[in-house]
Amino acid sequence: MRTVITRLLSISLFMLLLFNVCKAADEYCIPPFLDKWGDPYTGIVNVKFEGETTLDNSTPYDDKYKYFDELPPVELEKGKEYNLSITLLNTMQQSWAKLLQVRVWIDWNHDFDFDDEGEEVITVVEDSTNLFFEELLKVPEGAATGITRMRVYEDMVFGHIDANPCGYINEPKESIGHHGNVEDYDIKITGTGTPQPELTLSVDTLDFGGVVENQSDSLTFDISNTGSAALEITQISVGGTDKDYFSIQNINLPLTIEPGNSETITAIFSPTGIGNFLAGVGIVSNDTGGPGIVRLAGEGIAEPKPELTLSVQELDFGEIYNDQTKQLEFGINNSGNDTLMVAVLMVKGKDANAFSLSGFDLPLNIEAGDSVAIIVEFNPVDKGDFGAQIIIGSNATEEPITLVVTGKSLGPNSVLEDTNILSLSLTPNPASETINIKYDIKEGIYEEIHLYIVDLSGNKVKSLNQTREIAGGQNITADIMDLPAGKYFLIIESGGTYNNYPLIIVR
Repeated sequence: MRTVITRLLSISLFMLLLFNVCKAADEYCIPPFLDKWGDPYTGIVNVKFEGETTLDNSTPYDDKYKYFDELPPVELEKGKEYNLSITLLNTMQQSWAKLLQVRVWIDWNHDFDFDDEGEEVITVVEDSTNLFFEELLKVPEGAATGITRMRVYEDMVFGHIDANPCGYINEPKESIGHHGNVEDYDIKITGTGTPQPELTLSVDTLDFGGVVENQSDSLTFDISNTGSAALEITQISVGGTDKDYFSIQNINLPLTIEPGNSETITAIFSPTGIGNFLAGVGIVSNDTGGPGIVRLAGEGIAEPKPELTLSVQELDFGEIYNDQTKQLEFGINNSGNDTLMVAVLMVKGKDANAFSLSGFDLPLNIEAGDSVAIIVEFNPVDKGDFGAQIIIGSNATEEPITLVVTGKSLGPNSVLEDTNILSLSLTPNPASETINIKYDIKEGIYEEIHLYIVDLSGNKVKSLNQTREIAGGQNITADIMDLPAGKYFLIIESGGTYNNYPLIIVR
């Protein structure tokens, strides 16, 4: 039972020590000590810090942790260097105890911890035969003025994890505790520090966007000195894979920028090809923070230019009858990268009167990638073959381009008195499946008889016969199931003359 109680007390103590590691909002953490072997075997016996005032404090090696708040703060001035020395004692002679670690933290920004970058100012692991450590420390220019804390830490290396300013406790099964000690001292930071330049850039990237190949564009950025001393610019250069496509406008170097002032730099992008290009401007100066860098990006693009193409190579209206009209269309396409302006669109040629254009207004503007449909109408008044040219003038070509249009008229589309045909009848009408056609031919006629059906546009949709008939009555039955419902004309042709008869198909 006593063993169980002892273990519970040990665990409680362990948790309490862990809790103490966490500092209050305005207090520094206190390192816990859990040494299952007893008192420390090594420790700090003297700390000497030679600042504007000097700390020279000798202590017993086994203090574990102590804050020497009774000692006056060591005064340090920003930007200056001071000597810090630490003397140790090692009571162990075993080989595994030969290595010691010494670490020093200073809370430069006064935030009650030692976790910020640059606050671990000494990290030393040495052979135990060397029990004196000395370092030259520089107070950062950005350190906060006033009272702050310095923590000096010493411990063995063997069997221990890396030191933590708030102490540590190993895994429970492997815990061997802290075999050194920790000492805290007050530090007072004074002064304004050494004046320093600070290079600040107005942008981190210049993006030129698209620039036409073999042309140039420029953008600017500012180099400002937000520090307290003169900024000396010694080099401004372009580097990177695509550096040959970028340049910096001439500027006299070295360039001096006083605190609070700035200088405008002009960068130029001159692509000689099409594609995306990347580079960077590097600015070398006396700013200890390193060179400033502005990334450069740009795209070389083709020269803006419209390109006119037509959807067809020619328009052929086929055959229709006189006094009928037929419409076709063609597309004017802009496959370029600039607006296409069509200023001339007309029909020319000996048969121009048989064709007309509609569906547009001049000037006709077509954006890149778009197209416009032009309607062409064929309306012959005589029998025969017709041809003309559509003339298209635009900003895409120096000379107009032409589109050939053709068509044929079969003659008048009206009932003519055909002296070869004596009579014509069509039944049933309207019809849905078949029609019966009866007609009489005069004696002594040896002309071929052409019998066919046309739609309202004059297009031949079905041929019924093409034979040399004998005189007398003729009777033909024709299947019309393959024709859609609508209005048609039955045409009978003999010797260059025509008869037509209206036909209605229903479904």
